Amino acid sequence: MKENVRTARQTMFKTTLWFFFAGVLLAATLEALWRMAGYGPVSYAVERVSRVLWPSSIFKMALDGERDSASQVAIIYTLSFAANGVLYGFFGLLVGLAKKVFGTTTVN
Repeated sequence: MKENVRTARQTMFKTTLWFFFAGVLLAATLEALWRMAGYGPVSYAVERVSRVLWPSSIFKMALDGERDSASQVAIIYTLSFAANGVLYGFFGLLVGLAKKVFGTTTVN
C-alpha cells in the first residue's frame, strides 16, 4: 500500500515538474519568436498568442526600454519565465491530482 502511495506521489511530482519546464520553455520560445519576427503582422500574431500562453509576459511592462540595465532586464525576464513555469506547474499539479483521484487501480 505504501509503495502505491509513494509511486503516486512520484508520478504527481514528475507531472508537476514536466509542466513547470514546459511553461519556462514555452515562455522562452515565444520571446525568441517575438524577437525574430521584428515588427509586423507576424509579431502581432506572436504577441496575441503570448497573451494566452504566457500570461506573465505582462512583467515586461516594467522595462523602460533604453534606460534599463542588463541586470534589470535579466531579473524581469527571469521572474517572468519562472512565474509562467509556476503557473504551468500548478496546472501540472492539478493534472497529477486528477490522475491520482480518477486513475484506475490495478488488482494484483
